[in-house]
Amino acid sequence: MLPVTDKGILTSDEIEFHDGLSAWWSTAEESWAKYKAKSESRPFLERLDHHGQLAAQFPIAPVRIAFTKTGTVLAAAIIREPDAIIDHSLYWMPVMVEAEAHYLTAILNSAPLLSEVKPLQAIGLYGARHFDKNVFAVPFPTYDNRQSLHVDLATLGKEAEEAAATVDVSGVRRFQAARRLIREHLAETGIEARIVEAVTQLLLATASQE
Repeated sequence: MLPVTDKGILTSDEIEFHDGLSAWWSTAEESWAKYKAKSESRPFLERLDHHGQLAAQFPIAPVRIAFTKTGTVLAAAIIREPDAIIDHSLYWMPVMVEAEAHYLTAILNSAPLLSEVKPLQAIGLYGARHFDKNVFAVPFPTYDNRQSLHVDLATLGKEAEEAAATVDVSGVRRFQAARRLIREHLAETGIEARIVEAVTQLLLATASQE
């Protein structure tokens, strides 16, 4: 539960006007005061909006993309749910049109981009784990519907999303296994190979212009 509306975060005074929320919030604030770190001086409501990361999501854009901050395989997805709040484990951005979202997810989920990002990752105890903003250290152009390659990638991204939606992951317990099933399906259908070819072409063309 979060004290928010479709316009943004409620103030303490606004929370008081909602009986059920007010009671829950009082309990949450008591727990925060009891268990927070001694060095933490901020009230709960302020801490909830750490670095403005919650407030920045409002008003919620109709279409967003998000990608993982950490892992061994970069994963990106389109978010259309108007009530979905994105937590600190993901990076996100709003997009203007669906085609741009499909273009970006095709690139971000691709093997060529991953191979470019991996050398930039910090190495920890379990190997390279953090993608963070290293993703954008790999140059690729913003979406332009006048560029045929961009349109082709957007089309491939849409095909990949539609194909992924047909994969039955209901019997899978771990999200890693679900992603593996989807990637295997995209490989079997040939969509992955076409995306790899298009993204490789895009990255090479971008690099040649630098």
